[in-house]
Amino acid sequence: MRSTRTRRATAFVVLTLAVATACAQPGASPERVATPAAPSDPLLGPADPATGDTVRVGLFNVEDNPQADLSSTGDAAEAAAAYANEHLGGLDGHRIEVVRCADKIDPQSATACAEEFVRAGVVAVVAGQPTTSDAVLPTTVGAGIPWVGSSPLSPSEIASEDAFFFGSGAVGLLGAYAQYSHDVGYDNVTIYGVESPQVLGLVGTIGRSIFARAGVGMQVVGVPAGGDATARVEEGLADDPDAVLVIAERSACQSVLAALHTLDAPQTRLLGTGCVDQGIIGALGESAIDNAVVFAVGDPSGDHPEAQVYRTVMQQYAPDAEPTGLTTLGYVSMLGFIRAVNSVGLPDGGEVSGEQVAGALREARDVPRPLGNSSTFSCDRSHLAPQLVQATICTSEVLYTTYTAGLPGRYDKIDVGPIYGG
Repeated sequence: MRSTRTRRATAFVVLTLAVATACAQPGASPERVATPAAPSDPLLGPADPATGDTVRVGLFNVEDNPQADLSSTGDAAEAAAAYANEHLGGLDGHRIEVVRCADKIDPQSATACAEEFVRAGVVAVVAGQPTTSDAVLPTTVGAGIPWVGSSPLSPSEIASEDAFFFGSGAVGLLGAYAQYSHDVGYDNVTIYGVESPQVLGLVGTIGRSIFARAGVGMQVVGVPAGGDATARVEEGLADDPDAVLVIAERSACQSVLAALHTLDAPQTRLLGTGCVDQGIIGALGESAIDNAVVFAVGDPSGDHPEAQVYRTVMQQYAPDAEPTGLTTLGYVSMLGFIRAVNSVGLPDGGEVSGEQVAGALREARDVPRPLGNSSTFSCDRSHLAPQLVQATICTSEVLYTTYTAGLPGRYDKIDVGPIYGG
């Protein structure tokens, strides 16, 4: 369906113009997704329903687990697919059916998800925010199914040439932390990382190398996923660092922020988006993140057309989902995947295969990045550390903002490519 490329590009231009002139809106399974928006909705652009054969796309994301439930991240991914089916012509004309399988933080159930994806004949697996990718990716990639997302973290994700990411994830976050620390003149920092082999291994290898390159001293302190982190946080403050950095999911981040608040630590906090969802702010109060610098895959709160589209998509297709924090990762992962494939197109005729989708991804260039404030991404090469990362990280830009009174300010961009030697 390569003939649809011009129609898709025109649709995106019309959408952008429609959003720019419209009023801004406020900020597990298919039944979580609401009734599609009316075709005439000016923020979503004109109706362009998918009319071709259905293609299945896998969705793997942490949910249905008492330790962590990021169902909103999965809901945002499904919302993006529903939006594309009604307004972007689906996946190059094909209607998208999402096959959603929960990452229950259990390798055995993750292996079952891998088998389900292969059995269902998905053409790609979209990673929301998983923790057991290593139990899924080798099987799906081995079956010719590409892996796509916005937050690479696990060894299998970073080491796979068939993985594509529309955000730079923890790798980019480390680079952004290091570059920012260098730029503002920090001499030494403490990184609090959730006690996970993936996180601590990444920080201990790539992190140490990047901070050394930036000329900033750093120490790593592991913190539990839940419970009281005060003792560990106090340990990390013993050398009086200039700033504290956090790489953790929601529960661990809340524990670290609570401890920092209790200890009245004066250090600037450098955080990821998982630390600033409304649940954490509601539990700890605005002062716990006041003046924190937050690094993100995108800007969901501003007046840019991309942010307005995001808020409207969430209102229309996933109104019960929490739109802040890690929720944006699901949206960026799914919509980035759809835009990348649609920018290149798929061959006419026959069933769509994972190999065809991977080929389109490898050709995608200068694609508008969801929530990227006019940034683009290109997957024709990896933009970060090719000597360290085999996956294709399609952008080296990270957005960041400072929170005041519980709200983000204007987002700026930082390019972490140079610090990785890119």
